[in-house]
Amino acid sequence: MVLSAHALSLLVPVSDADVPGWALVHPQLSSGFQLFFVVSGFLIAGPFLRDLIGSNPLPSVWPYAVRRLLRIGPAFWVVLLAFAIVIGGAWSADDWIAIITHATFTQDLVLHQSGAILPVAWTLGIEALFYVFVPAAAFVIRRHSQTVTAAQLELWICVAWALSVAWELGFSLAFHAPYGSQAVSPRDDTLKLFTISLPGMFCLFCPGLLVAVWRVSGRNFDGARRHPGATVLAGCGLWLITAFAESAIGGTFGACLGDQLRGVAFAAVLVGAISWQRAPGLVLRSAAGLGVVSYGIYLWHWLVIHGIEIAAGKPAPFGGALGTPTAVGISLLATLPFALISWYIVESPCQRLAAAIVHRPPADVPAVALDLRSPPPAAMP
Repeated sequence: MVLSAHALSLLVPVSDADVPGWALVHPQLSSGFQLFFVVSGFLIAGPFLRDLIGSNPLPSVWPYAVRRLLRIGPAFWVVLLAFAIVIGGAWSADDWIAIITHATFTQDLVLHQSGAILPVAWTLGIEALFYVFVPAAAFVIRRHSQTVTAAQLELWICVAWALSVAWELGFSLAFHAPYGSQAVSPRDDTLKLFTISLPGMFCLFCPGLLVAVWRVSGRNFDGARRHPGATVLAGCGLWLITAFAESAIGGTFGACLGDQLRGVAFAAVLVGAISWQRAPGLVLRSAAGLGVVSYGIYLWHWLVIHGIEIAAGKPAPFGGALGTPTAVGISLLATLPFALISWYIVESPCQRLAAAIVHRPPADVPAVALDLRSPPPAAMP
């Protein structure tokens, strides 16, 4: 989704991309990061929520931290190295600051740094902060109460969701600036410090957190289990309807409503996906294969698309009736080799290294990570 949005923005003339109907869907493609946050809320917080509800010992922080760091760090650092090589000797103080803040995932906390190297990298700063927040919040809750019910967690998540929306909406209105995710592109760095932050973006994790609570508390998704495909389609339908609702309302409040509705839509897709019990077909296996290398695609696609634009010798080189599918197809095919190299040379070995460091088997396997309903065996974190 994010690759498609950037391919259209950089490689297709606006006059071709923004035809009636498509003009509504086109901006929705950039919401791929929201799906990423929903899934993170489910997967990352799931084990902690499970142990809070079950009054079990919380997951060990050391294995958790090692796995999280080695999962997102090395592949991203390789991209930063590529950036440094491209710059060559033309280094400035700002370049050094940008490299350091990005390498430490603090780019969203420092003025002028969010998006200074890679526009997509701001999400990694938010993700890293969420990684820190989850065990810290679980520890505070456990210190306060040994036993926590699913209903309490649901209430707290909903309150946090509302507070996060109020934070984001309040600062957007105060600065007379775009709401939330729409504030990523404008270079209003003061606004970014408040809106492109974990308090402002926490609402995007909340749908995934709620799905995790429902799953670990034994909530039976009977309807989704019987009709997982229909549940996924319902989520996709809501995602499309959101485009019309956001366009009809417009402005800051339209963008705010759009972010929340997309979160619900992606939660429905997630529920359908984890409820799928039939053997996957060719389409699902292909999607799963792309999912394995999706992090590499996310990291490399921006540089690759810019390379395509430079090689073409002109901006927006793909016009005409087939401009949109051509731009997306070429961008994906050109990015896949980088993503595959990232997976086989960097990401997969780093996962094995993390398992060796903590002396436990790899846990970053979707099928394992999705099974949150019972405590893991003693060998698992």
